[in-house]
Amino acid sequence: MTEAASFKKVVRRHAAHTGQRYTAAWTDLGGLQARMHHRPAADRLLAHLRAHYRIDAAQRA
Repeated sequence: MTEAASFKKVVRRHAAHTGQRYTAAWTDLGGLQARMHHRPAADRLLAHLRAHYRIDAAQRA
């Protein structure tokens, strides 16, 4: 399955849940596709885990 196909499923599910048409649901979810495939920077993620959850994770090379 392609990344676009999974995004379409999310939009269709949102449209069905909200009673909107596909294009209106797509507009509501603007920017979602970029967030779905976001890969955070490892150093920022480690800092976040330490600060918020007191987890001392090791960075993997």
